[in-house]
Amino acid sequence: MAKKAAGQDQWSPNDVARLPLTWFARLAEIWNTILSMGAAIPAVWAQVNVALMPEFDGTGNSRPIGVASQCWRLGMADIV
Repeated sequence: MAKKAAGQDQWSPNDVARLPLTWFARLAEIWNTILSMGAAIPAVWAQVNVALMPEFDGTGNSRPIGVASQCWRLGMADIV
């Protein structure tokens, strides 16, 4: 996704990819802590405003834009 457009928050996937590995390690720690405790995902995470951008590939699909959705994708991809 490195060449995709930046989101509402002006973070492009390429910006996220340039973050230091320690940032990803800390994000993984957050996810692992929540999951190991059997805790619910923090309520504030569900209140994130995410905009959808249409895909211009003829499918009619859309994709989320913004760093919050990228964090969700990273966490969920790791879990799955």
